[in-house]
Amino acid sequence: MYDLNIMIERIKKIKKEKKLSNEELSKSSGIPIGTLAKILGSETKDPQISNIIKIAEALDVSADYLIFGEVKSSFSSDSFDLVTIYENLNDEGKRRLLEYASDLSEMTKYKKESKIKYAYRVAHTKEGKEPPSGEIIPISNELLEKLRNAPESDIE
Repeated sequence: MYDLNIMIERIKKIKKEKKLSNEELSKSSGIPIGTLAKILGSETKDPQISNIIKIAEALDVSADYLIFGEVKSSFSSDSFDLVTIYENLNDEGKRRLLEYASDLSEMTKYKKESKIKYAYRVAHTKEGKEPPSGEIIPISNELLEKLRNAPESDIE
C-alpha cells in the first residue's frame, strides 16, 4: 500500500525542483486544473491511477517513484491503463478479458519478438550469409554465445 500524503509531497517536491506551476503541470499532463488541485490538496482520497501516470509522465519520473518512492516495476502507461480497465470490470468481464488476453498471447502475429530472434535476423540473412547490403554487422561474443545456445524456437 502507499501513503497518499507522501506521494503528494513527492509530486510537490519535483514540481518545485522543475519550477512548474499547477497550470503548467495541468497543461503538460492533460489533467484539468481543478482535478489536479484536488489531488495536490489531498481532497481526493483515491486519485485515479491514470492521473498519477499522467502526472509522472509530465514530471518525467515513473509512477512507481511517485507512489512508492522507488521504481518497483517497469509497467508502461498502457499496462496501468489495462489494470485500471480490469479493476473496473465485474467478475464476468474480468474473466472474459483474461480469456481474450490469453487467446491473443497464443497468436504468433501478436507475440513480442525475442531479442535473440531480432539479433539473428539483423546479423544474418536466411541463408546465413552477410546482410543484403553487404555490410557486416558485428555482434559481441556474448550475443554470439546466446545465439549458439538459444532454443531453435527462438531463432527464425
